[in-house]
Amino acid sequence: MVKPDRQIYELACSKLGVSPSEAVFIDDRQGNVDAAIQYGLHGLLFKDVPSLEAELNKLGVNAGTTRSTGRI
Repeated sequence: MVKPDRQIYELACSKLGVSPSEAVFIDDRQGNVDAAIQYGLHGLLFKDVPSLEAELNKLGVNAGTTRSTGRI
């Protein structure tokens, strides 16, 4: 089982104990993001840290970056 197989998203939600609408999936491949969205997840295409932070903030996720590393 690998991305973008629907079962991988089902398993992740099951293991986390969340519904797809409560989860955010981030990937750098559009096909994987599209598959996650089709399953009902919030899907975000990773381009760079500032863009990801902005998209997460739109979803109400406070994703501050660590200034020294630029990582979320």
